[in-house]
Amino acid sequence: NPNPNPNPNPNPNPNPDRSTMGLVAMVVLHLVGLILAVLDFSLWLLTLGPMWMVLKLLSRPGKQVVKVGEGDVNDEGMPPSPVYRLAGARDALTATYDESVGTVYDLLSRSARLFAEKPAQAWRAFEKFVYLNEGDRFPAKVFGDIQTATYAQLGEQAHAFGAGLRAMGMEPMPEAGDDLEDKSGPFKMLIFEDTSAEWMVAAQGAFTQSMVVFTAYATLGMDAVVDAVQVP
Repeated sequence: NPNPNPNPNPNPNPNPDRSTMGLVAMVVLHLVGLILAVLDFSLWLLTLGPMWMVLKLLSRPGKQVVKVGEGDVNDEGMPPSPVYRLAGARDALTATYDESVGTVYDLLSRSARLFAEKPAQAWRAFEKFVYLNEGDRFPAKVFGDIQTATYAQLGEQAHAFGAGLRAMGMEPMPEAGDDLEDKSGPFKMLIFEDTSAEWMVAAQGAFTQSMVVFTAYATLGMDAVVDAVQVP
């Protein structure tokens, strides 16, 4: 039974113009991309890109981390572990970022001198407890507006606090010896408080008088305070 309507082209292209337009668009996009790549490369050459790339490669240290020794920190019978440092600290670790700063007190003094009027602390004072929703098990804390203290004010408060500690009979830590447990005297201060602006003033105040600060956070409860006080 011959096909009464034979079709010599079973897959005719219904829209040859659209196919041609797509091919032209693809060619144009490739040409635009090639032109942009050439322009980018030319700009890189004009701005001395190759020279900067070579200088960067030459200035980069051969190794970022180097081995400086071994440390016997493992269990008995196990080999020591290697000790690594950054290549820039191969010979010695950085002790201070400024020659005038050797202690925490030096840091406070320098900051109060160089940044006297800049803010050193910011806090919001607690005002009251409020139950936000009926049935809440615990109240929410309400705080006031943000308050700030400058580095000069922090330094003044710290020195005043330190003077008060000395007036109460506390003394600077003895300089002789490096082991804290071998030293005795009223030079240790325990701070029992959540982290706050007052906490920092108290710690810095003790540092102005070369006193040792220990901390017992309020969230740990009274048992933590008892244990901390009983530590020699």
